[in-house]
Amino acid sequence: MFVTHSFRIPYEKYLYEELRMMQREAASVWNDIVREATSYYVSRKKWLSKAEIQSVRKQTYQLHSQTVQAIADKYEANRETIHSFEKRIKRRSIRGEENTIIASH
Repeated sequence: MFVTHSFRIPYEKYLYEELRMMQREAASVWNDIVREATSYYVSRKKWLSKAEIQSVRKQTYQLHSQTVQAIADKYEANRETIHSFEKRIKRRSIRGEENTIIASH
């Protein structure tokens, strides 16, 4: 188990509002990428490449371009991780092993 602590950094109120707006914008980027990539996969049976995701997202949001690029990179990394887990589970089921994933911390 991980213990986390939350605390406020003493910034001015307007800065908190600005950070909250950026957080919402980043969430919007993530949700748009997931929606678009899933729709693309359903219609074409292949995933969008990282370059395609990034090119569509350019100059669309009120965030720095490198921030948007980092979100797209994270999405790609998550998709690759899920794919490797699915392959591992499929191999185990073919060999007749139990389908359990043991998470290490």
